[in-house]
Amino acid sequence: MLWAWGEAESGALGMGPPTSAPPQRRRCENLPVAVKVDAVQAAIVQVSAGDAHCLACDELGGTYCWGRTREGQCGQLSITPVEQPRLMSELLHEWVVRVACGADASFALTAGGSLYQWGAVHVPSTALAHADLAGYGRSFDSVSDATRLMLRRSVSDFLSGRDGNEQPGDDQGGEPDEAAPETLGTRRELRPVPQRVPLPPGERASHVAAGFGFTVVALSGGGAVTFGTNDRFQLGLMDRMPRDVPTRVPALGQRRLVGVACGQQHAVVLDEGGAAWSWGLGSFGQLGHGRKMDERKPRRVDALWHMGRVEQVACGHLHSAFVLRPRPEVGAVHGVSEAFDAAAARLLGCGHAEYGQLGTGDAGNEGDAARDYALPRWIELPRESDEPSMVSCGAQHTCVLTVRGECLTFGWGSTGALGHGTFGYQLTAQPVAALRARRLVSVCAGTRHTLVIERGTEGGAALSRDLGNLLMLASAGGAGGGADFAIRAGRGPSARGFVAHRSVVACRCPRLLAMLALGSERFSRPPPAATPPAPEWQWPGQTATTGDASSEKASAALPELRLPSVRAPIFALLLSWIYTGRFQCTERLFLEQLAAAATLLRLPALTRECRALCAGEEGGGAQDGAQEGALGVPARATPTSSLGADLGALVESGSLPQSFASLRLEATDGCAYACPALLCCRCDFFRTMLHGSFREATAREQHTAVDLTPYGISLAELSLLLRFIYCGQVTCASSQSGGDLANLAPADALALIPHASALLMDDLKRLCEAVLVAVVDEENAAALLDVAERCFAVRLKATCADVLHAASRGFATTAGDSRST
Repeated sequence: MLWAWGEAESGALGMGPPTSAPPQRRRCENLPVAVKVDAVQAAIVQVSAGDAHCLACDELGGTYCWGRTREGQCGQLSITPVEQPRLMSELLHEWVVRVACGADASFALTAGGSLYQWGAVHVPSTALAHADLAGYGRSFDSVSDATRLMLRRSVSDFLSGRDGNEQPGDDQGGEPDEAAPETLGTRRELRPVPQRVPLPPGERASHVAAGFGFTVVALSGGGAVTFGTNDRFQLGLMDRMPRDVPTRVPALGQRRLVGVACGQQHAVVLDEGGAAWSWGLGSFGQLGHGRKMDERKPRRVDALWHMGRVEQVACGHLHSAFVLRPRPEVGAVHGVSEAFDAAAARLLGCGHAEYGQLGTGDAGNEGDAARDYALPRWIELPRESDEPSMVSCGAQHTCVLTVRGECLTFGWGSTGALGHGTFGYQLTAQPVAALRARRLVSVCAGTRHTLVIERGTEGGAALSRDLGNLLMLASAGGAGGGADFAIRAGRGPSARGFVAHRSVVACRCPRLLAMLALGSERFSRPPPAATPPAPEWQWPGQTATTGDASSEKASAALPELRLPSVRAPIFALLLSWIYTGRFQCTERLFLEQLAAAATLLRLPALTRECRALCAGEEGGGAQDGAQEGALGVPARATPTSSLGADLGALVESGSLPQSFASLRLEATDGCAYACPALLCCRCDFFRTMLHGSFREATAREQHTAVDLTPYGISLAELSLLLRFIYCGQVTCASSQSGGDLANLAPADALALIPHASALLMDDLKRLCEAVLVAVVDEENAAALLDVAERCFAVRLKATCADVLHAASRGFATTAGDSRST
């Protein structure tokens, strides 16, 4: 699940189109909001944010984009932003493992080391050769020869870095180039279609980062290449000449780089030895070299090298942040001293600190000398036990993820980019209270907004999303909702009716399943007399009560279960957890009541989650076991949701009653029964067959039937398909062991991919395609190419074509050698 906050006008928060009439969107969101992930087909593993757009990639190699797209950074040229993540079909033929955003450009790095770029591209321009270069109101060619020579030398010196600001040890440029004015400046081209970046022959990209108009690419064979604008030496090539072709950085040599970060006009890279190298704009000390000057080429940050090993780096517009694991023997270095724990990482920063983006506290108001730090300084976190695992920088704010999965932000917050519910700036690191104790796994700061990734439920984000949509559809009484019983929560005028599905509730809430089993023959029994105290649950007849209009209408003709001891708002949270594995609540009072309701209904996982949230709120996220919350448990992260496991266990046990699974699916060698509501919410094919204009005729038997024999689906294959529909994965493997991607057998993937294509199950097709791509070789490439053609599997087709092409070239080379011999 993705959470976002900050500037929202450009659609960078991915909340979807405004629902108000006329459409209006809040300019900023200062509290985390959920990103609308309707198009996401697998778990998001990485996200990147630019000036006003975002990119993400999932575990199956898909790329998603949303936000501003005026420059084509979201794959199209339009003044209308992309309001929510969309899957980029232009990159489906590639397995994308990493994405990166520049200010208005986008990049995707593939598993094969290829790099794609789209959006605004800055290339060298020759237009200034005929412009008012002299500033006298005349063109360059109209001035005298002496003036022209002076201007050429001046421009040449500027471009080559010979501007009088050289430092001892800096290499000097060559002789002045008479054609220098021809290459001065850049022009911006808009390229909405992803294009492959030409890397040096035989090289593959391993990391990529981008700033304002320039890009740094680390190569798998060692070293790096850069291209783009170069007015402040941000390409590290000792001159100011812009480049439109990736050019190797000589000062880095063949060092193997493990991290790359770019600010507005500076860059920092990490080598495998734990050293940081920085270059480019240094006017605010953001390079960490102890001086506020530009660096023409990469230079090792000695202050960090002597402190310890740098594990991660991030760059804001004018500041840099580092996650460093100190050396045990480190003492005082460059005037900085600290009591170090050799086993714990620490956070450091350098550069501009006026708005608290370096966590300086009140020191930022002590004059200009305290607003810029030319040497890395230690950034204090709220608790001594906090250890940073990841850091990301926006324009003027910083976001940190701790090893406990807590998100800390500080710096400028005028757009709400800190997520604290205010629009002021924060001088010291503070946790985002709305996400306290959630299972966060990654953070990313854009220019004026922030995103975080929360660990998904078992079965993936798609399962949680689809079941949540099913609950909303059933409450609204829409076609395909398929609710088969109602629950009335609360007492008196505040009571409210809810609708639910027996198949889902049976998996997720055994207590309610027992109630259903005991009371299945007593739904029409009138309510008991009001003289004794009301029991915790009872089975009354259908009665007309007040509540939400859509829910009341949907539940009017359904058997009803009454829960007077659970308030309606609390049961709404509980029902959300049953269907999606999560709920959104930060109020302590509601959490305590939800824990009590979960205990009543025998939901130990939900009880533990509520207690963990309450304990985290009271203890401020203290160390595990150090403090206890009001509910008597240690503060700790919330447990992993078992949504997929619960539904999967029910499918495996075959204990779903046929009265719940009322749809008969006919295979080539038998039949199986399934819940029509679950099929419709998870698969467009069944939704169209049962509720569209092409729906199947109702069979004469009690159950509606769908004939799948024309698609050649066997009973064993149908069982795998149903398992994926019910629990979001084909195998029983957990996400910790790699899930389907690591455990699905290629033979099963080969059997399932044509059925997934025929039944419009794109997420399953992409999974099978990913499994098959990993086993393509010269022997099976031709057969798998035929499968890819029939199933429209573009990535598998491209992989097979590449293997066959390489094999044919090798055969031709061998044949040529034989003839020559």
